[in-house]
Amino acid sequence: MAGAGTLVRLPSAASFRVSMPFPLRRSSIALLLLVTACGSGGPPRDAWNVVLVGIDTLRADHLGCYGYSRPTSPRIDGLAAEGTVFRTAISPSPWTLPAFASILTGVLPSRHRAGEGRGFLRTPLDDRTETLATHLRRAGWTTASFVSNGFAGVDVGLAQGMVEHRRAVGIARLAVDDAIAWLDGRAREPFFLFLHIIDPHEPYEPEPRDAEPFIDPAYAGPIGLAYSGTGGDVQTPADRRRVLDLYDGEVHYADRLLGEVLDALTASGVDDRTMVVVVSDHGEELFEHGALGHGRTLYDEVLRVPLVVRVPGGHPVGQVMQQVSTVDVMPTVLDAVGLTVPDGLDGESLLPFVRDPALVRASRPAFAEFLWSGPEEKAIRSATEKLLLTPSNGNTRLYDLEHDPGEQHDLSTTRGEQVAALTQQVTERLVTPQFVVHAFVRGGQQGDVVELDMRLDHGRFHDPRLVDADADDRLTLSADGSVVSVRFVRGNDPRNDVDGVTAAATEGGPVTVRTYVGGVAVPAVHVHGGTPREPVPGDVSIVLTPDEPDDVASQPTPPPLPPDDAPRVALRFVRSAPAAAALAEDTKANLRALGYVE
Repeated sequence: MAGAGTLVRLPSAASFRVSMPFPLRRSSIALLLLVTACGSGGPPRDAWNVVLVGIDTLRADHLGCYGYSRPTSPRIDGLAAEGTVFRTAISPSPWTLPAFASILTGVLPSRHRAGEGRGFLRTPLDDRTETLATHLRRAGWTTASFVSNGFAGVDVGLAQGMVEHRRAVGIARLAVDDAIAWLDGRAREPFFLFLHIIDPHEPYEPEPRDAEPFIDPAYAGPIGLAYSGTGGDVQTPADRRRVLDLYDGEVHYADRLLGEVLDALTASGVDDRTMVVVVSDHGEELFEHGALGHGRTLYDEVLRVPLVVRVPGGHPVGQVMQQVSTVDVMPTVLDAVGLTVPDGLDGESLLPFVRDPALVRASRPAFAEFLWSGPEEKAIRSATEKLLLTPSNGNTRLYDLEHDPGEQHDLSTTRGEQVAALTQQVTERLVTPQFVVHAFVRGGQQGDVVELDMRLDHGRFHDPRLVDADADDRLTLSADGSVVSVRFVRGNDPRNDVDGVTAAATEGGPVTVRTYVGGVAVPAVHVHGGTPREPVPGDVSIVLTPDEPDDVASQPTPPPLPPDDAPRVALRFVRSAPAAAALAEDTKANLRALGYVE
């Protein structure tokens, strides 16, 4: 069974390169290098082990310990009865890769940038942003991960810091079996285990013994004991209930697998010195807003996830009512095992709540963002309100969570001052100051192949898009995000047809643009915005620097009609992030009362 997975044995600790999170100062780096060179001796023999279990697509409100009436989660409920339940834990992303990247690094998606891209092209987690496993491995913990979703594994950078890694894509049973086998004989050394269980992710196909307590035997509709789809073919309330029943069966299956891992910890004799954290990357929309699934909205059914923490040592059990974020997981674990929490994280340790669940401290807003295909979406959430923002067009939606927990009634048109203030909060925290490069081609001959290469010297491009693309046009983004390459085939009216590409740059340049027509290099012309530089002799290119870009992002005016048949390229470098305005004192007080600022 285990052989069906893919085993990756990562470099030994002796050859592991020490890489530092970018917020650290040089003095901190020097100190750590000195400690590393001298040898810390590793963790004490009685140091806690850590087991982090990520259950994919798991809604908090479908678990008994969160008040659900159906018996979906007896083992999670039992764990919760021995530990701390965070009643309102918010994921920073509605899909797997950026969500788990934030869990493992303690920073928000707009900082680690993992998961950006289009189609099957995804930006992996950069090793400059260190993971929980990296910190624990460097301190002497043995580390391993066993995952059943490719977006939680080595291919996307989430095995950073793991001595051993195995992926069994789509098969949670294999990942759990591998984890249990790995746990056998681990009693002598502190270890960190990251286990990913893909269920209850769609397709909803629970085993019969997990489905039986939930499905309605009287149901006579078209959906059998499995469902795979987006919900568009679900026609009746009974059909929707059937899908929900299958989802609950999947939750029960994932809970049963978790129970096997908990039993293995007991059998190995390490249960009494092992910290266990159960969390999900995101939830699942079950028709609350007319759809099924996840990954494209920032409503609570997708963002509100379980977070259960059990630590050794007889700490009081209980439920924490204050809102937290899953970016808090990484600093919480480091704090719990006695390691220093790095500066500059977006998350903070929840260990004070574990020690005293009744603790009350200054409320923090929870942020979430969607950076996948289509326009970016941002959210800021307090215990009472949530604002959703589309930065590209300024659209907002505001929900009163106290009186409208289902987020059905948008109040943005009636609470303008609040919307403006919260928009600023989102902009300052999540909308990274960026520049956008626009390139447009006009002219040439029908059938001409025009190619553009745009290279960013610092930072990376994200969300590159073709404008008015034809079937033969192509766009690629390099693996490190530094180069956008496009290929246009000119149409039947090349003097008037305009082909274009836009790409955001996280650090703003300089950008070198090279243009080829029929494979022959030609100069780019008609530059708007930015400061053009002379190309290196012999290099037919133009370099743009964002010294004085336009303040408002807009597409450039297309190149003028060429006097000859040669194609013309228009370039523009523009600012994409709006400037922040100062908050009035009464507005700040209002935000503090609502929990958005401290």
